[in-house]
Amino acid sequence: MFGIIKETKTKLKRLNGGLEVESGTIRSLNLSKGYGFITKEGKDGKNKENNVFFHRSNVVDPSFDDLELNDKVDYILTETDKGAAAVDVVAYQK
Repeated sequence: MFGIIKETKTKLKRLNGGLEVESGTIRSLNLSKGYGFITKEGKDGKNKENNVFFHRSNVVDPSFDDLELNDKVDYILTETDKGAAAVDVVAYQK
């Protein structure tokens, strides 16, 4: 399992020009509207600052519709005009 995680992080870094890969857990999903929130690894999800928005168009693998609450994910953290957002979201294999 750890080999898969390391491979996923390496792939994300390569795809994103060496940007730092963050980890977290899916905290909430709105399947009908196509977005969700990820709680940063090791942080309390009750504090809004520890949760990162993501849109279905930024999910790389698996598809957005295959994600579930509490899935572990890797992502690239970026800033948008509305605040922090996760891009290139990849869930760990179950």
